Amino acid sequence: MQEGLVESKSFFSDLKKYEIGMLIGSIIIIIGSLLPWVKAYDLFESATFLGVEILFGIITLLFGLIMILLVFICKKFDKKVISNRLGVFLGFITIVIAISITQGVLEMGYSYSYSFFSPVVEADIGVFVTLIGGIILGIFSGIGGIRGD
Repeated sequence: MQEGLVESKSFFSDLKKYEIGMLIGSIIIIIGSLLPWVKAYDLFESATFLGVEILFGIITLLFGLIMILLVFICKKFDKKVISNRLGVFLGFITIVIAISITQGVLEMGYSYSYSFFSPVVEADIGVFVTLIGGIILGIFSGIGGIRGD
């Protein structure tokens, strides 16, 4: 290194690859919970519901925020085991929520009688983005738990 230059380290340079994966999964969960989750339409009108307008969307938003905080707090206090185990758990619960919302929407859509004027109910992009975020969070948290570092 040249004289007079100071080597600077960012906080993110201290993070391991699985911790970065946990952060990415958490951010994807947050983004997914802010996107549309359910859309319903018929011949004359339509409605779209964001994830944060539904209780489970708020829960997944909180999961994402909690995991981001936990990654940084547990890194600072060298308690990564807590963030890894909780990351696997919250990732799994997020996956279950996304799948159950999708299944519930499908059942709701099929419960209407089929006619020209029947409303159509569909799961929207936010549920699937949240599902992907939960999978990423769960995988990288599991990798951190297996590696144990």
